[in-house]
Amino acid sequence: MISTFRAAENKHRKAYVLRKHCVKTLFKVLLQAGAAAFLCLLIAGEAPACGIIAAGREGTSSGAQTVTAVKDTAVKSTAVKSTAVKSTAAKNPAVRNTAANNTAAKNTAASEEPKTLYVSASGKGYYNTIQAAVDAADPGDTIVILPGTYEEAVDCKDKNIHIRGISRDDCILKYSGLDYFNPPLEMATGTLENLTIIAENSGTPGAISGAYCLHADFDTQTNGTLVITNVHFINEVTTAVGIATRPHFCALLVNCTIEARGDGPALFTHDWEFTPEESGNGTTSGSAQDVTGQGLDLRNCSLTNTAITSPVIVMDSQELAPGCAVIRFQNDTVKNLSGGAGIGLMRYSGRALGVIGYLGGSDWVLAPDSSGNSDPQMNAATYSAPAQIAPSTGIVAPSDELLEEAAKNVKNRYASDGTEDENDSRTNR
Repeated sequence: MISTFRAAENKHRKAYVLRKHCVKTLFKVLLQAGAAAFLCLLIAGEAPACGIIAAGREGTSSGAQTVTAVKDTAVKSTAVKSTAVKSTAAKNPAVRNTAANNTAAKNTAASEEPKTLYVSASGKGYYNTIQAAVDAADPGDTIVILPGTYEEAVDCKDKNIHIRGISRDDCILKYSGLDYFNPPLEMATGTLENLTIIAENSGTPGAISGAYCLHADFDTQTNGTLVITNVHFINEVTTAVGIATRPHFCALLVNCTIEARGDGPALFTHDWEFTPEESGNGTTSGSAQDVTGQGLDLRNCSLTNTAITSPVIVMDSQELAPGCAVIRFQNDTVKNLSGGAGIGLMRYSGRALGVIGYLGGSDWVLAPDSSGNSDPQMNAATYSAPAQIAPSTGIVAPSDELLEEAAKNVKNRYASDGTEDENDSRTNR
């Protein structure tokens, strides 16, 4: 009985040992296969966890077979990937060039987006002077001027930009009005809003004495527009504002106050010549130019001067061709504080009278919708020579939508401390 039990026990022990040996052997094989696969997959650059799982699933034969298969696969895969990358880079440099070009294009597009530059006389802005901001600005950029007094001569005649003060009475640009070639502001196209510009009776007189507050008489005005809104001009020396027209150009002034407290008119303007040259005997020579579309437009403006010898508004006519420039007045007030004329015309360099036109000149004509003005000669309905009134299509003026936008008070968009709205971003240029 005992011997039979021992025999059965030995049989079971041998079976147990055999099973234990088989389990150890299988575990050893799997462990070796997993380690080999892990090492090969590391060389191949694959994720370790995924490599281990894959090796465990495929290791159904001997350890040597599994390791060999994984190594071969990893090496081949690495070789294929490396070759493909090198080949693509070597054979297709245009791909890299294209990517570089695309990046450059994006950078260029970004740089062309209009920016807003801020100026503060107290040093709290990005620029301490208006001229510094103008120099840094690109065409289409906006310069926002924070409250303060800026004593400088600003030259922006070569840039089509937007200059806007936070408050007309608190943003002051002033400079000596004694040097014609260095006025407080030279500008050709763009927009000007919410400023007070003063030409002082101080400083050193220049070669030509007397400077405008604003001087706009440059070839860069051709095919452009200058829109001036809610600006107060004060000249203590001479004419306050001087604007000349150019072909396909319109200057628009809206809600402006223009004061000439010295010797001269509040506004002086002249048209552009029809022919480029004039001989000594008073005849013209040279080919005719396209000078159509010249215009000057004043709306809701107040103009005053103190010089009895000069009208408040003086229009200079080149006297070369009829109807070169059109002028429009709407709801404007002119007042000569010395009792002189409100508006008058002068002939350039004493030239002989040509075709009778507006105020007795050749080149200027009055827009037919001129109305609501204090001087009857500025209203089309009461002007004494209605035959010389321009057709309604004679003036190239900004659209009503642009005028409404230009006339908006910027205090609705900017707080008094210069805080920008959500659509603007401050840029240190």
